[in-house]
Amino acid sequence: MPIECSDHLRLRFYEEDSEPMAAIPLSPKLKYYRGGKESIRRKTAEFNAKARRIADHVNRLMADNPREIQQYMFASIARDLGFTTDEVRNAISDGGYNGITLGVRGQDREALERYRSQDTGRITEGDF
Repeated sequence: MPIECSDHLRLRFYEEDSEPMAAIPLSPKLKYYRGGKESIRRKTAEFNAKARRIADHVNRLMADNPREIQQYMFASIARDLGFTTDEVRNAISDGGYNGITLGVRGQDREALERYRSQDTGRITEGDF
């Protein structure tokens, strides 16, 4: 059963025992090519490397953010990593056209623990 919450946007998410919004930690949308063309094989490898970097970055952002409902804009992720918005959008299979909304709950926090920043600049609830 959906629960509604309002902020400046109206978000809909599901209770913990229902279907999750996206699998957490976030996995990249990888491309596969087994053909003989070296140029296509190289482009595929480059795309997959970027996709993994993007997914790792978003997982780090989620791990360091204490909020349960989190939104990330593809343009902001692209700016952080020096990629285009289209590269970010294509690398993350879950999400809309402009960004992704994620529900991070108890088990998700445990799964994200390995991505957590070790520095003292971690986001805290008071930062919002």
